[in-house]
Amino acid sequence: MQLAVIEAYLERFPLEEREFRALAWIEANAGAYRQHWQTRVASRRGYRQFTSR
Repeated sequence: MQLAVIEAYLERFPLEEREFRALAWIEANAGAYRQHWQTRVASRRGYRQFTSR
């Protein structure tokens, strides 16, 4: 999902700028994606523990 978001973002830039823009996007947004992913993993674990009782 994150890759698709980055690719869509990069389409608006010329080819020669895309690598720079991709790295800047990752730097600016990686923390939010990591936090979102960790929240999803934790909630799934909690759900599995709750339903396995």
